[in-house]
Order: sequence, then C-alpha cells, then structure tokens
Amino acid sequence: EEGALPDDWRVARVKPLHKTGDKTQVQNYRPISLTSTACKILEHIIHKHLSTFLEEHNVISKAQHGFRKGYSTCTQLIQTIHDFSEAINEGKQTDAIFLDFRKAFDTVSHNKLIYKLSSVIKNDKLITWIKAYLTNRRQFVTLNGALSHSIPVESGVPQGSVLGPLLFIIYINDIVQDLSVNVKLYADDCVLYERINSSEDQIRLNNDFRKVMRWCDRWQMVINFDKTVYMRITLKRNPLLYQYGTSDSALSEVTCYKYLGLWISNNLSWNKHIDTVSANALRKIFFLRRALRFATPETRFLAYNTIVRPILEYSVMIWDPYTKINNNKLERIQKKAVRFIYNSYGRTSITNLLKMSCLPSVTDRNRICRLKFFFQLIHGQYNIDISKIVSYSSGYATRLRHALSIKPLSTRTNCYKYSYFPRTITEWNNLAGHIVEENNLAHFEALLQQ
Repeated sequence: EEGALPDDWRVARVKPLHKTGDKTQVQNYRPISLTSTACKILEHIIHKHLSTFLEEHNVISKAQHGFRKGYSTCTQLIQTIHDFSEAINEGKQTDAIFLDFRKAFDTVSHNKLIYKLSSVIKNDKLITWIKAYLTNRRQFVTLNGALSHSIPVESGVPQGSVLGPLLFIIYINDIVQDLSVNVKLYADDCVLYERINSSEDQIRLNNDFRKVMRWCDRWQMVINFDKTVYMRITLKRNPLLYQYGTSDSALSEVTCYKYLGLWISNNLSWNKHIDTVSANALRKIFFLRRALRFATPETRFLAYNTIVRPILEYSVMIWDPYTKINNNKLERIQKKAVRFIYNSYGRTSITNLLKMSCLPSVTDRNRICRLKFFFQLIHGQYNIDISKIVSYSSGYATRLRHALSIKPLSTRTNCYKYSYFPRTITEWNNLAGHIVEENNLAHFEALLQQ
C-alpha cells in the first residue's frame, strides 16, 4: 500500500559462481544474489500478476524466449535451427551474428528501467514498490567462509532473485524494434540472422547490428566485441563474403559457436556437439565411479539419471544424431554407465547388463523425446507459432494413414531431412492412430514406450 519494503529485504549475500576460464579472474564468475526469503514470497506474488499482465497484453516481444511461460531454450533453438536448415535445403546461405553483452544483468539502469516500466504499467503503487525494491540496495560477498564489507548497488537487477529476470526482459524488450532481419532472444542471449541472396541482405544485417549498438548506447548496455561473432551457415563452396561490424571494431568469423548450450557449426553438422557431450558425460561417469565406489546399484542408477542423463538429453530433439557413428558414441556412454551402475567391468556381457537395467536404447529415448515435444507443440503447450511448418493433411483416415497426419516437408539434403520438424513429422505420421489421438502427455509417452 505504501510502496515500501524493509531495509533488510534489500541486502543481498552474493556467492560467486564460476562459469568458465581461469578461476583466479573475477570476470569468469557469475554473481548469484541470495536475498531475503520473506521478500521472495512477496516477489512471487508480484511476479505472478505482472507476468500475467504482460502476456495478456502482448507486451513482451515474441522474439524473447527467456523466463516466460510456454517458452524455453528449446523453443528458441528449434525455431532458429529450423530456419538455418530450411535455407540450406533451398541452397541458400544464412549469415548470423551472435551477440554477447558484457554483464548485462548488472548494467541495467534503475532510472531507465523505472521509465520503461511506467510506460507499460499504469499502477503507481506497483511502480513505487519496484523502485524501492531496486534502489538503496546493498550487498556483500561470501567466499570460502569469509565475508566482505557491504557496498551499495547502484545498477542492475538482482541475480538469483524472483523478479530480476522478468524486470530484465522488460528492459531489453524494445531492442528488437525497427529491426528488419530475424532476431531471437533468450534473456540476454541474442542472435540476428538473415538469408543471404545478395550483398544487400548482408548490408541490411550489418545495419541492424549497428541499430542494436545504438540501442545499447542509449540504454547503457555494453556489447562485448571479443565474444560477439558472426557465422555463414551454408553448404555452398563459394558463399557471399562480407565483413560485419564497424570501421573501428570488425567482428570475428567463426565456423562453430556455442549458443544456448549447443555447439552450432556452419554446416549444421552436430559432430562437435556430440563429441563434447560424450566427453562431458564420460567425465561425470568416471567421477561417479570414484565417488560411489561402495554405493548400491540403486544409488548409482539414481546418480546416472540425475547427473549424466541430463547432459545427454539437453535439447536432444534438435541435435539427435542420425549417423551410425554418432549414435554409437552415445550408446557407448550408456554401456559404460550400465557397467558403472552394476560395478561390473571386464568380460561381463554388456547385453545381459543392459537387459537387467531395463534402460531403453539412447536412440529410442531420443525418438520419444522428440515426439513428446511435438505432442506439446501441436497441443499448444508452447507459445510458438508453427502454423507455417505444421499443417494437417486433408482427407480421412485410411489403412496406411491416421486422421491426424501432418503434411510431410519436402527435403533435398540430409541436413534438413534429419532436422527436427521433417524428421519428427515423418515419425508422427508413422504412429498408430490410437497413439496420436491421445490427449494426455503422460499417457502418450506410455504408449510410445510400449
């Protein structure tokens, strides 16, 4: 009612979370704010009402997939990779600029955020409360049991808070305004891309990149030119060349880039990503072997499911391998995991161990994962528009086709044929009618497993 909150609700304990690189360099840590539990309860209430208002009034751009109901990294990646692979299928080139913002969450101007909030929210009491929530904050750092002195926080949204991510996507929302090329966002992860038919398309893409730079200058965001790169995604032997950036700061070209956790290559081969995932999963298994030497098979099975499988299954519907070589790499991981679970090495038959574990093959599990996601898409459980990709075939069910068949997509290249939508639509059409007619996701998955 008064638009105020207690002072101790505005004190944050910051724990540095290592990202990558040299652990002695402070820039390689992400600050996570641990805030008042009581404050978080109120934040949840405000978040619920504010996010509902924003979605009902279509305030947030559809390009933004971060921290929103019905969106995820998978929805963003599926749309983006589909656009890339479809262009390759048509013999086209796509140029993409992957942007990196320096300390994006920490550089948000409180005054400018309040200005943006006031333009979309006509509730003075809420605006006053959010202003009080953001200002006069203090924080101290805790590391290895030691505490620093507290210092004032003069900018940024609190990381690790409930409201922080929502406030950030409101702040960055208008970055897409006046852009003519494709743009996708997941919080501060941003990619601009365009199909290239002539140098004019490349000039337009670069001009839009410069528009983003001007937006950053106005709203106190900083582009990290060391990590902002561009890629030419094509199978052409002689792609159209262009140097993106400015006269002062040319961007570097890459042939492979890690975006939202996936290694994307310029020919959309997933070899690099699969090799990285396999190596990471193996390291986890070897770590668990040492840590759980005396554990029961049940405990090891739980450790595999909670620590290793998420590595193998993150966004797997997008990069699910179709070549025998890459499939074997993933199946090899599961075989090593099963030996770890039963602490059975040497000459013990892996076939018998796999039967004992009752684990489906990685190939079958990935197929189920793709079909489950497709089920959620066509039942509107994700808020992305697939109407230009997915349309039902006309006519009645026949002996060879069920009534919910989808029109197949025409493919000319393996890159597109085995990408998410063409591949999964074919598998959907091959399912039995009673499976696709199921309306409950859990029942649908159970039928797939049978």
